[in-house]
Amino acid sequence: MIRHVTEDELDTMVLEADTACILVDVRLPMEFRHDRTPGARNLPLNELRRDVQNLEKDFFYVVCGDGRRSELGAYILSEAGLNAYVLDRGKPTDAKEESHAEAEQA
Repeated sequence: MIRHVTEDELDTMVLEADTACILVDVRLPMEFRHDRTPGARNLPLNELRRDVQNLEKDFFYVVCGDGRRSELGAYILSEAGLNAYVLDRGKPTDAKEESHAEAEQA
């Protein structure tokens, strides 16, 4: 099962955890350079698959990027016995719907 966390839940986990968190962005390097997540390490899926056995098991990993790739990255990490989560930032359509609803209320 793939576990999801919000940014607020992640902040709480980092404060309360006994282990450190590594934020992994599984997008391609060009995507990562264009829209970087602060503190994230770029590890595209093809590299993650290749290097997963070399990752430290003493950390928990939070995967960001786009939805499907993030979930696949978390799955790869979980299958290798690592503690992994997907960072949920809300869907772009949700933000559009919220701004549309706010505009209608104004």
